[in-house]
Amino acid sequence: MQNNETKEKLLYATDTYYIKYKFKKLNYLLIECNYISEIAKENIQNNTINKSRYTRLLESHLSLENLINFLKANDLSNTKKIVICHLSDQNSNEQQMLESIYNVTRIETIAARPNMNIKLELYPF
Repeated sequence: MQNNETKEKLLYATDTYYIKYKFKKLNYLLIECNYISEIAKENIQNNTINKSRYTRLLESHLSLENLINFLKANDLSNTKKIVICHLSDQNSNEQQMLESIYNVTRIETIAARPNMNIKLELYPF
């Protein structure tokens, strides 16, 4: 999605296991980071989640690990902010996700909240 006035580019992606495309000159990412594989595996072993839910999770949601691979494969030199969304209640750890993404990208990373407004603007003006 591109703002025709400012030419800012936002990538919005959710409910996807994997993103095969590469993007150039993205300014913002609003992207799913649903689960951490290790936590989901522990939850299936502990019967916190059932096998069908686990299978659905693996086939239709973006893990922290796949998100990091996606971020590494793309040019983020113009990226100002990453907003993660669609975190699983049982299979994620928000702080671990934020820290992991920031450590890889060195880009401000936040988690979306209900009714959150995020100002998207290029710097400097």
